[in-house]
Amino acid sequence: MSVQKKHNINKDTWEKLKKTFCFLLWAIPFITFSFSLIICAVLDNFTCFIIPGFPAITTYFYLIFFRKYFFSYAKHSMIISSAILFLIPYFFSISGLACIYRIFGKSGLLILLSVLIPVSVVVCIRYFKYWEKVWESHRFHNEETVLDLKNGRYDFVRNFDMDESILKKKKQRQYSNPAIMSIIYMIAPLGVGLGMILHRSEQFTFTFALLAALSIPASLGFLKPFAASLLMYRKLSFYEKQIGKPIINGLLE
Repeated sequence: MSVQKKHNINKDTWEKLKKTFCFLLWAIPFITFSFSLIICAVLDNFTCFIIPGFPAITTYFYLIFFRKYFFSYAKHSMIISSAILFLIPYFFSISGLACIYRIFGKSGLLILLSVLIPVSVVVCIRYFKYWEKVWESHRFHNEETVLDLKNGRYDFVRNFDMDESILKKKKQRQYSNPAIMSIIYMIAPLGVGLGMILHRSEQFTFTFALLAALSIPASLGFLKPFAASLLMYRKLSFYEKQIGKPIINGLLE
């Protein structure tokens, strides 16, 4: 019996789950390869691929081997999303640390690590508290429309409403397109990495400094979507304990 029939997942939810799964299948290796180019070029050692590669490969194989849980259980889908969203700030921070190492050596690396780790924890906690407020502003909708607690169902197609505009004092027009920005974030590291590899000059001090200056704040900034995903995972876990059974993707037709 297929996973869809076993858990009675409706067609629209199943199609979106398949599209999300297929996107992750090519996006994870591509992003990992892009950032690996930068790190290997900065350290001038192609064996350093293991630094960004190990967590990405672990997440990738987990996605493949436990795909039936990704398709069926809402909490599992969310924890996979959280792990993948964590890879982005991890890759950015590793890139920045590699640049700092090339400029200042081990002492610079240790100093930055001693600052970056506690700052990341504080920033993540602040983001988490921020998303708690966002959740409360949409709590009724998320509990009554997205969730069917009686039957233990989660509407994967609609997803939880985490719109931040209600918390903003001044509403500003959004000009950025999330899809376009995602493409830029994926392609930019690839272009930087290839450029550094093809250009064999060792005079990269300014480039290293620029990459470090951009990578560190980017890594902290990308903790924001990670914190949101982690909060939604926590909410699903809470509701599962409340109803005493796992929550399945897809509302009953």
